Amino acid sequence: MYARLSDDAVSLRGRLTSPDTTTSPHSGKPLFSGRIEIVGPKGDVRNLQTEEPCQLAVEEGDVRRVRVAVERLTYNDRSSDAHLLASLQEVEDLTASGLRLLGMELEPEHYIEEYDDRHRAIVVRAWVTVTEAHHLTLRDARRPDYYFPVHRDGVSDTPLSMRLGRPAFTPHEDGTFRYMLVLVEEVYDEAPAERPLFFDEEAQESRRRLAELLEFTDGLVGLIVDRGFATRDEIADLRSTAKGAARLREYDFLRHPDVDELRD
Repeated sequence: MYARLSDDAVSLRGRLTSPDTTTSPHSGKPLFSGRIEIVGPKGDVRNLQTEEPCQLAVEEGDVRRVRVAVERLTYNDRSSDAHLLASLQEVEDLTASGLRLLGMELEPEHYIEEYDDRHRAIVVRAWVTVTEAHHLTLRDARRPDYYFPVHRDGVSDTPLSMRLGRPAFTPHEDGTFRYMLVLVEEVYDEAPAERPLFFDEEAQESRRRLAELLEFTDGLVGLIVDRGFATRDEIADLRSTAKGAARLREYDFLRHPDVDELRD
């Protein structure tokens, strides 16, 4: 079977070998994979751009976008031709036209969907603008083990059970919020948590600062009680109130000056 591999400047005919199909973890659709062997003009073969997907046209009329990985490229000064052997993997358009989740219908202005091989899970990053009501919905939904169906219009007809990852948001003067929304498929959490093998300096510094703050707070509370400014029962009530409000305060730490700076 022969096919033509093309980029914006070069079009080369070659022989397809080892044709196969794999199932897309994103859409569930069958994707072409295989190899192509090309013998052609040295300049054209060497100039084939493989950084971006190329167009693969099978002579029966089937056209696909494929990523090219060069396995072997040989040529010499005695011939004007070069010999290329490359593996091919079909790529699909993973741009969602809409996201439906938590009763919201969002239109991403920038969308990245990736497959985490280790966890065998889909991870989505989407840049969207939301209302204040949507902002509060997202804030309340970011809690452990809270999963909800997410519809990725234009990518798959099948919703995924996902949770909110670590988003970032930028408040605007008109009352809207610009978000880098992070969504993580539920199966991601089934894999064992990764832990540093030796020493996590950033986590260690956070723990040190937290311990310092707790020591200061406990000392201050003791001083307030000893001086008669508050009773121990009042302090206990205050701690209980703070515990309930801490998750909402923690969400404010996700504020970013401009989330569009986080785009790849």
